[in-house]
Amino acid sequence: MSNEGKNPQVSKKLEIPQLKERVEWKGKICEQVEETVEKALYGALLLIAESEHQQQWGVSMETFTKIWRGGNILLDDEVAKELAWTLDALKEVAAFSIKTDAVASAFAASFEYNKIEGTELLPTYKYQDPASLLAVSKRGLEEFAEKVGSWDNLFMKSGKELREAGMNIKQSKYCLWLLEKYRQGFNPAHVAIPQKPKKKFRGWGPKIQHGGRTQNESGGSRYAPLAAAEDANGMLGDESAHTTHATSATAPAFSSLSRLTRMSLLALSLLLIAATIATYRQSHFQRVYRFRHPNPPPTRVGPRQFGPFYHGKGCNSNQLVESLARSRIRPDGASRTAYVHPEGLDPNNIHLDTFGFSFDLDGCPPPHAFSPREACDLVSAFGGIFNRGDSLMRQFAQGLFMLLTNSLDLVYTRKDECRGTRIFTNGTFCKDYSILTTLDLAHVCAEQPFVMYDLVWRFTHERRNGENEPDYATPLLDSWHRFIDELPPDRRRYSPVFVEATGIHYQWDANATLAVHISPFIRNTSSLIPRPIPFFSGYPAVPLNKPVQWVDIQGPEITQRYNREMLVALEEISPEGSIDGGWTMLQWYNVTDGAVSYDGTHYDYQIALERAQMFLNILDALWGEIVDSGALIVVD
Repeated sequence: MSNEGKNPQVSKKLEIPQLKERVEWKGKICEQVEETVEKALYGALLLIAESEHQQQWGVSMETFTKIWRGGNILLDDEVAKELAWTLDALKEVAAFSIKTDAVASAFAASFEYNKIEGTELLPTYKYQDPASLLAVSKRGLEEFAEKVGSWDNLFMKSGKELREAGMNIKQSKYCLWLLEKYRQGFNPAHVAIPQKPKKKFRGWGPKIQHGGRTQNESGGSRYAPLAAAEDANGMLGDESAHTTHATSATAPAFSSLSRLTRMSLLALSLLLIAATIATYRQSHFQRVYRFRHPNPPPTRVGPRQFGPFYHGKGCNSNQLVESLARSRIRPDGASRTAYVHPEGLDPNNIHLDTFGFSFDLDGCPPPHAFSPREACDLVSAFGGIFNRGDSLMRQFAQGLFMLLTNSLDLVYTRKDECRGTRIFTNGTFCKDYSILTTLDLAHVCAEQPFVMYDLVWRFTHERRNGENEPDYATPLLDSWHRFIDELPPDRRRYSPVFVEATGIHYQWDANATLAVHISPFIRNTSSLIPRPIPFFSGYPAVPLNKPVQWVDIQGPEITQRYNREMLVALEEISPEGSIDGGWTMLQWYNVTDGAVSYDGTHYDYQIALERAQMFLNILDALWGEIVDSGALIVVD
């Protein structure tokens, strides 16, 4: 069967005939094939970019191979041997590559065994090692390289280790920023050193190894920075073999080939997958997904009918988050008094015409008050919102539910006891009847918004001093996967949003929170495309009417200390920005300090709605930044 719809640009560049035979995807549904088309074409686009014409994004084939190997999974020998030179094997390699975000490395490992000879097909820049890249910074990093033994050792340190070596924060940020530039394939001669280092960067993440877990000697899983923990596969950590080129190693057998052959194999492999894909770009696939940029971030969003409302108004998403942390309630802020519904209006409805924020943002423009339909429209541009945590997280989620329904009617039964703000003030009773997902809500959205709250605090009480930590992570991941599985195919193409808030039932043990809730999530999602957008919701202020028996273990000092510990920990283990799927902490303490609490721990309608509205403003700003970076999925 002839191959219709072949890509003439690829054919012209590589001058290799395409496959003539159509390949069937046995057992693959339409959506899975479309997903493969999307990712494979994006990978092919990057690989055929000409460096001399696209200096900002173009990279050499050799450098691109190293980038993929440095940041993604690599097929081991046994797996690669099973991928023989057959069309079926090509399909499986393609599917595996797409799922693990490793197009180049997967093909490199499999095609190596076929010993295909070739010639150089694409222009390249001269490759330079990380030592050269770091040296061009002229930021006084040389002394630290000497202190830790070599540039390679410095290159492989985490942010914490760099600071322990004596670096100040600014120097460590420059070092990690340069590492990121290296991993993106930039030639040092073309790297413009910024006057001010980025606070967020993309260079670090958990080690990815066939399923996302790193096994320790006891058989358990642990979190490790990517560049500091690849010794097990001989990728980066073998100093005896790599003294000056920390990331120049390739797969053991693949590295025996010449550079020209390796580039040819990669180019040929991408051509083959493009040819295979082209046979599916026929009339029975009506939707084509395209990006606006050749190198978008790993997050994805969909189009919106309304807005954006905060993006482009003066503060980006990161500045807005920082402004929120600094802001404080005004003396006349509405949250300083108990909420009373407007006279003559339905107490079971929200009334945005009477709503106002209790605080002014410090250094940023005022936030937008989203209407229910605007909120629905924004949420529908993401792959849903999954909220997880204790009762304080429940009230955060209830604020979102209220906006998406224009109502406080968030219970299955017993509505007489749980009408209006009784959903909060009678919370001990009403929580047993609360609706925890928009699948059960009469929302005002044009389509299902897919917002869910997952209650997790109860089982944490099973832990006793001296006992081993039970396997809490697996059920937490299972509930996340069930949420994703319920999304329709179109919404799975957008990044889902994950909001976590827990700690008070862990006795404020930040290590337990990281081990159970944060690190397993990072390990299992960091290689995904679209990558989830995670947030950690910090704890609000401790009210003045906190019961005296709880002040010692739930008072202001210990609460604020936990918030600080989590902020530092998240910046350490997930330094990427939200646009790249890094963790962002929402700090609510100051904007709730002085608010009225009905029981000394929880807050009422006003705080729930303020937190939901601020979160939507942050998502609005982030949506615009993702779109500006080229990751808007447009359906033709």
